Amino acid sequence: MSEGTVFIDNDFVSPADAKMSIFDVGFIWGDTAYDVTSTWNNWFFMLEEHLDRFQKSVDR
Repeated sequence: MSEGTVFIDNDFVSPADAKMSIFDVGFIWGDTAYDVTSTWNNWFFMLEEHLDRFQKSVDR
């Protein structure tokens, strides 16, 4: 079974190599943005709308 992949600091790395500073605002203040998108027949459903909503979330 694959251990997965992590996207951190604009790079895809293995979970063992995913490291962040304890001074990162996401770590200190719990700053985070979480979103989920759906696919249908191998296509993203309403991708542009999803990306717009996600951008508004991270701009707050």
